[in-house]
Amino acid sequence: MARLAILIVIFLVLGLCALLAITIVAALRTPAATATNTDPEVLAVLTSAQRRAWFSIGVAVALVLIIISINAAMPASLGLPIALAPMVAATGAILVQAFPGQRSFQASNSTARSASLEARTPWQYVSKPALWVPILCTLALTGFLIFTGLTASADDFGLARALHIQTENMGTGGSPYPGWYYGIPLLLAAAALLGATLLAHARLSKIAAFPRTDLSDIDRTWRHGMARIISAMSVSGTLVTLSGVSLFGGRVISSALRTLTANGEPAPAWLQSGGFIVAAGLLCLLGGLASIFMAARWAAVLKEQALTITPLDPAHRPPTNPYM
Repeated sequence: MARLAILIVIFLVLGLCALLAITIVAALRTPAATATNTDPEVLAVLTSAQRRAWFSIGVAVALVLIIISINAAMPASLGLPIALAPMVAATGAILVQAFPGQRSFQASNSTARSASLEARTPWQYVSKPALWVPILCTLALTGFLIFTGLTASADDFGLARALHIQTENMGTGGSPYPGWYYGIPLLLAAAALLGATLLAHARLSKIAAFPRTDLSDIDRTWRHGMARIISAMSVSGTLVTLSGVSLFGGRVISSALRTLTANGEPAPAWLQSGGFIVAAGLLCLLGGLASIFMAARWAAVLKEQALTITPLDPAHRPPTNPYM
């Protein structure tokens, strides 16, 4: 089991490093924007936003590496830091986006200003999928952790991280199992990640808009781009965590079922779910890595997509679905 954990973490780190490299390469290979939208202040705002997106991905990679070092130095933690790594890394990356200091449009005193009197809210820039997918992923993780917590037993150290099934003639089970020992810290981390996601979306809406109506589409487009980057990072942290606990939990459940079946003992019906849980874990891992890739790709083209929008042309308005 320890080897499986190490392989998952190594695969995750290598994937993060590769995606960071893809981000940089994609940015270098992206064609320059047309000269029709090259206002110096617009370029400054978009460049600042794009650099912050890159930096946030770098923060996520650095946090994963730091947590791996902490886990190696604390074997008594029984892999808890590794379990927390994806969501802690995603939370750190998203807090970079939520932290004040994002550059805004600096208009000169002689520049004519115009702006909408309508109050800006996160819902103007965050589409329904970008808002609900992180929430649904968090609910799925919460439900599974509660399920494994309720079915867990104490291991030899008295920690709720084992599964024990007792029949009339024998007992079987296994560890590590994502019981309350892992579940409670992961639930707290999931709440922190979701809170950071919502905070980052709210912070995005508070950044001063471009003070010219001909730049309104550009302003809207880069905010849409940042919103889907934030949501993709949140989804990646939650799904990778869900994949890990599903793979470990499903493996222990399947092992208990095989042992009981081999000895002709009746098995609880819910043990039949082990194989499905493992399969779901693999799908979550793929979804989490895909979300990381999409966040990196969107960060690479954030500025160019905004600059190539034709101002006030409805045909070029940004899509409402952040996963298109």
